[in-house]
Amino acid sequence: MKNLIEILIAWFALLFVFVGAYFSYYLYLRKALQRSWNIKIDKGNLPSVTIMVPVYNEERTIRLKLENLMKLIYPGEKLQILLVNDASSDRTLDEIASFSKSGYLDFTTVNLSQRSGKTKALNKALERAKGDIIVVSDADAFLPADALCIAMPYFADPSIGGVISQEALLDSGISWVSETESLYMNLSYGTIKLGESKIHSTLIFHGGFAAYRKSVLGHFNVEADDTGTALDIVQKGNRTIMVPDVVSYSVEFANWKDKFDAKVRRARHNLNTWTRCLNLLLKRRLLLPKRIAVPEIFLYLFNPLIFLALLILTVYFSIQNLLFAGFLALVIIQVLVVKKPRLLFVEVLQNNFFLLLAILGMIFRRDLIRWETSQDSRMILNREMLERKGLV
Repeated sequence: MKNLIEILIAWFALLFVFVGAYFSYYLYLRKALQRSWNIKIDKGNLPSVTIMVPVYNEERTIRLKLENLMKLIYPGEKLQILLVNDASSDRTLDEIASFSKSGYLDFTTVNLSQRSGKTKALNKALERAKGDIIVVSDADAFLPADALCIAMPYFADPSIGGVISQEALLDSGISWVSETESLYMNLSYGTIKLGESKIHSTLIFHGGFAAYRKSVLGHFNVEADDTGTALDIVQKGNRTIMVPDVVSYSVEFANWKDKFDAKVRRARHNLNTWTRCLNLLLKRRLLLPKRIAVPEIFLYLFNPLIFLALLILTVYFSIQNLLFAGFLALVIIQVLVVKKPRLLFVEVLQNNFFLLLAILGMIFRRDLIRWETSQDSRMILNREMLERKGLV
């Protein structure tokens, strides 16, 4: 009996730390949202821009992407568009050639003869970029016409080295997978990334719309992709922020397999970044403020392990004590009945599961998931979705 009580106390302690870590950081960032930007924002600042679109087997989306780029409002003489084709094996190049004949959009295609992966492909094409600002936008991400005009004024402040947009789904009602992802995006961008940006910087960048000052970019981080590149910029004494008034739209995940593949891959990159942050912090060389770095390091590197310990104790104690098992089942049923708590509960479980798999990948030094184009989500994408939001 004594052992069971000790286990129950340990279970509650772990639960308190696991939930408390999320909740306390969320409340802190909610308060940070009230801060002013404290940076120079000049609407007349329109620097030269190079948009780089990484492409791999995008025959279903590339024409829509090019039509979307056509709608961008920006001085033509200051805009360069590079399609970076990472040795596509489908009809992507045929679609690009067909669209090019229309003459409606001025762009250049950079073809790689052998597949290199997204980040290496971007680095190879970077030497062709002429703009003062480098924008990366994935082939399945679609931007409002005024995206550049809203984002570029933030680069008037010399401290700003990188900018991302918010992310949103074109249709969040496709499945429960997209519903949980939409809830995650609302919390992540509406509170976490914006709050961190108001304090100093957010590191979790994405490929929908990410803009970098070329003079401080150097190259894209191969080991940790977007997040690693953001950290590189911060370590050079600059800030990386999210602009809340710009949104990039995508279908994102058509099913759970799509989400599994993408999230595990992203989790690995994020873990690489926060592990590096921890090393820099211990060496007293980290330029990201501790009030951002310490909570994020804990949430990415340690909270998933607490989650695993919590699961193990839950299973063990439920077997030993049927009363506890019944009580826990009742609580879970109550949570699952209401939609928003249900989606949040499922998303927290999923994300910690993805992080645990990524941690295993780090331990065994293996990339569990390779960058692949999700054809299932491309099948769902259609012109009507984009027309409803004025994106084509």
